[in-house]
Amino acid sequence: MNPARGHGRRSRRRPTLRERAVATRQLAVMVRAGLPLERAVGVLARQEGSPRLAQAWREVHLGLLQGRTLSRGMARHSETFGLLEVGLTRAGEASGALVTILGQLADLQEREVRLQERVRAALAYPSLVGVVCLALAGLMVGHVLPTFLTGILRGVQDVPWITRALLAMTRLAWDPGVWAVTLGTATVGFPLVGMHLHTPHGGFQLQKALLGLPLLGGVCRKTLMVRFCRTLATLLSSSMPLVGALHVAASALANGPLAEALEEVCLDLGEGASVAESFESSGFFPSMVLSMVAVGEEAGDLAGPLLRLAEFYEQDLELSLNSLTSLLEPVVVGVVGTFVGVVLLALFLPVSRVLVNL
Repeated sequence: MNPARGHGRRSRRRPTLRERAVATRQLAVMVRAGLPLERAVGVLARQEGSPRLAQAWREVHLGLLQGRTLSRGMARHSETFGLLEVGLTRAGEASGALVTILGQLADLQEREVRLQERVRAALAYPSLVGVVCLALAGLMVGHVLPTFLTGILRGVQDVPWITRALLAMTRLAWDPGVWAVTLGTATVGFPLVGMHLHTPHGGFQLQKALLGLPLLGGVCRKTLMVRFCRTLATLLSSSMPLVGALHVAASALANGPLAEALEEVCLDLGEGASVAESFESSGFFPSMVLSMVAVGEEAGDLAGPLLRLAEFYEQDLELSLNSLTSLLEPVVVGVVGTFVGVVLLALFLPVSRVLVNL
């Protein structure tokens, strides 16, 4: 393979949040230590890791040497850095507190990384067990049971219905027509579904469906509230106006239902409604958020209550993840046990009839 082509393919990958968080923390530490901004960005441009991120930092460094601001250089690569990073950097430059804002941005990104890892870790074990169970079930139905059932059923006149159903499933699993239809549907259907989900309307439908699920929906909603409250609090603490902070948060969090609700909030604010009334009229936010927003509005400080609210939702999310994991494990074990019980019953019923006839 051509090395240059492989390098170009890797460089098109967007940097992960962890890679961006590490770079932001390094920049904050270097600037806080007194290193000039141009030199600090130059150090990041020479870092190994994501080629796309390093290339973006090199162009930002070149822009700084040419007299452009840090936020303007980052805005030219907003798809690499993210709208939140660009917005906070611009706010830090405008307020003269760039060092403080960089530290807050690094804290926000690191908390986001830990949150993502915690959610993935909680769902990894049940998902792995489910995949293994499906693979074993497919192996039994496709390879083990056909041979076993054929030998058992020789000489059996009255085959139990459950055994006939299991035998029909094994024959269906080996039917070329079924395989052709399944593979054809998957070949055509998966790309079409993927293309639809990558459209704004399809992504909105998926995100709305996830938020409405019985168990997982609560986890998704609490995760979204943690991210929203902490992001908005960080933006407001950087002296960004509320409407601007809401727009940046909606773009940075990239959640369709939340963005729709925040758009309604901004419209109500433009018509003179209070912050608490605007949030409540959207119908999207939980009562806890509405109460804390009302408290923050009365006190003239929204950032503080939002930060405390984010900490509350983080603790509540931890409990919900533990409960979800504890609930999914017995459910998976129960499904596997039921499948094994049905298979054993289908196998031993004809065997028992053969023994009785003997």
